[in-house]
Amino acid sequence: MSPLEIKLLSKPTCPVCGDSGETRFDCLVDRLFDVKGQWILKKCVNHQCETHWLDPAPHPDYLYKLYEAYSTHVTANIAPPLPDTLPVRIQRSYLQHRYGYDQRLKGYWKRLWWLAYIYPAWKDMQDTRVFYIPYRSNADFLDVGCGNGNAMISMRSLGWRVHGIDTDDQAVIAGKKMGLEIDCGTLDSVKYPDSSFDAILLTNVIEHVPNPQETLKECYRILRPGGSITLITPNGGGLGLVLFGKNWRGLETPQHLQIFTKNSLATLCSKAGYTQINSFTSPHSDFYILQQSLTLSKYAGHVSHETKPPNTLLAKLARRILSVITGYLNFIFDRSEAIVVTARKS
Repeated sequence: MSPLEIKLLSKPTCPVCGDSGETRFDCLVDRLFDVKGQWILKKCVNHQCETHWLDPAPHPDYLYKLYEAYSTHVTANIAPPLPDTLPVRIQRSYLQHRYGYDQRLKGYWKRLWWLAYIYPAWKDMQDTRVFYIPYRSNADFLDVGCGNGNAMISMRSLGWRVHGIDTDDQAVIAGKKMGLEIDCGTLDSVKYPDSSFDAILLTNVIEHVPNPQETLKECYRILRPGGSITLITPNGGGLGLVLFGKNWRGLETPQHLQIFTKNSLATLCSKAGYTQINSFTSPHSDFYILQQSLTLSKYAGHVSHETKPPNTLLAKLARRILSVITGYLNFIFDRSEAIVVTARKS
């Protein structure tokens, strides 16, 4: 694919605050999915924002060309029931205490939730399992950019009526094979009725959309009053970008059209009308992002996005140690590799 096959669109101002930007990186190339061309990433000069964005960016009509090597069409897996071990009971106790799931847990086991806080990274994995969404009975969940439906399967097992939407027709086909209700298209093209859902999830999606403000407004429209939205996205204010620069895995140029900070993503939600906005960082993806960033730093040229870390006993031990360290560092400094924003519609 030649660069001329992708029409470009000038983006001179910040997509969040409208301020000007200065070039952070130029001559960026796609080393993960091999889309041809060179790209410029700007950083907002507003220190309360500091959003990064591509300028110029691919025209919305040509975005599909960026995803020809994506592999979201693999059929999702249904995990077998977990054995009734002590860690599983701590997990169930924590999710019951924090979010209201699994009310069957009784007695002494119900009071084990506090043990999750000893290991912050593990606790955060449990939060991510339910996407920071409190349980609601007889409620509808929408996964925007659902891929093959893994998140939908997880939330369905927890009692939600699940729905999904994705632009990848092969991913939609794979999800439907699992009995999932998935629409193919964008929020603009599908046009769900007002107040259709109680919870909406965008995980690793908001950085891909050409107009994030309009996407959040559309989500607001289709949320029911009192409903919640969860956004999970790479953290442009984290330590990974400082340490690895152009080799930071979270850049993912040119698929990531913008990269937010905690403040800028919260600001975007506020402008879209949301209230009770909570913005923080999560260490759940730290090991993956840092390991991939290290790989990109070590090798020139194309690096497979499917590269997996070694599975030796030593590597597993190192992974555990790193997850403990990053979990506690994030607890102190709130600078991990992923931003989480939760917000509500009044």
